[in-house]
Amino acid sequence: MNHAALLCSAFFLAGLNPWLSIGFDIPLAVVFVTTIFSLIFIQELGVIQIVYREDNVEFTRRFFDRFPQSGLTRFARYSPHCLSAILLLSLWISIGEMPNVQGWYITCLLFYIFVRIFDPLLGCINTSGTIPWLSILGYIVVYVFVVSSAVDPGKMEFIPVEFTQAATLAILSVVILQLRMAYYENFCFERDHRLEGQLKFVLGSLIFISLPRLLSVVQEMSGYLNG
Repeated sequence: MNHAALLCSAFFLAGLNPWLSIGFDIPLAVVFVTTIFSLIFIQELGVIQIVYREDNVEFTRRFFDRFPQSGLTRFARYSPHCLSAILLLSLWISIGEMPNVQGWYITCLLFYIFVRIFDPLLGCINTSGTIPWLSILGYIVVYVFVVSSAVDPGKMEFIPVEFTQAATLAILSVVILQLRMAYYENFCFERDHRLEGQLKFVLGSLIFISLPRLLSVVQEMSGYLNG
């Protein structure tokens, strides 16, 4: 599986999510979470485990050399699972009620998604030098920004809601996959010469996602200044 082809497919499929939601009368959140789950599953199986098989095996060997079989190894290895469980528990506590069948479905898919998103951070803690805490924090911050910067269609009334949703979800899916791959290549597979270019792409996408929010701020300021 070529990663560029996967990104193109992700952009197309996620962009279709609003119309799939309407056509099949399924909540958009369910459609999008299912799409991201499928894309990350394909990326993990087709790209990480097959295309980068030798790099992945070498990373695993280095990981167990750094963390010999012990309690520390289990803690490090399953830290993405612990972080994902804590994140989902916090989410449901904030909601304040037990999930229904649909909620449990989304929860299970989100758990897999979060685990795979946090997986590349194992490469950060496995570095031979000082652990790059700034890179770890930056990775988490970017993902938080991605989730919190979804376009509010009400702020762009001159564009049909479906088109703003399609553009946002398409870009979000590409950013999620590309940032994950960038950290894998740099910290797990030690191909640091690719990180800068990939991060430029990710940051450029985030700027695009932020434009509607900026437009909203400008509109509100104009309305305030004009009384």
